[in-house]
Amino acid sequence: YTMQELKELVAYGERFGVTLTPCIQTLGHLRMPLMWNAHKEMKDSDDVLYVGKEETYQFIEAVFQTVCECFKTRRVNIGMDEAHTLGMGRRLRKEGYTKKPELMTMHLERVGKLCEKHGIVPIIASDMFFRPFAPGYYTDTGEVPQEVIDRVPPMYRIMYWDYYNCEKSEQSVAKFHHMIQQHKRFHNPIMFLGGAWKWMGFAPNNAFS
Repeated sequence: YTMQELKELVAYGERFGVTLTPCIQTLGHLRMPLMWNAHKEMKDSDDVLYVGKEETYQFIEAVFQTVCECFKTRRVNIGMDEAHTLGMGRRLRKEGYTKKPELMTMHLERVGKLCEKHGIVPIIASDMFFRPFAPGYYTDTGEVPQEVIDRVPPMYRIMYWDYYNCEKSEQSVAKFHHMIQQHKRFHNPIMFLGGAWKWMGFAPNNAFS
């Protein structure tokens, strides 16, 4: 969509009391922009930004500026999910190994300052806090260390996304309850994101939804 088209969509939603909320990415899931040589300085791995590089934060600020011009809400889902290769690409070769929780904290602080500058209320996914300390994101074991929780800036809304667990199995129930309890340990506002299973093709998986 062009910026003008996005503005038209926002205005159309308002006619029905619907607020269009932008969902963007500020860490991973950026394979398409990072494939271009013009963005090589902010590239860590194929789809993850280079934490600490000034070019990274110039790019994020440009995205924020566009979002603020096109949308009326300042509540923005800024992603940060599934950055599996965080710190394992160019950054590792150039600067050596840094633990993922340290990189996440560093990145949250820099991006948080940009959010404050533009009046953005940021929503972030929670999985990158869990992955270093558990066998997977959806688990009934493993805990995020308190020191990691304490370093998450209070401005962030933490979003627990779960598209897979439901009440039909005891294992799913156990995972769900464990994850909810772990999220309640954060000092931040907590949100939940489910899925309508529309991403598998043209028709949604209604049975699972």
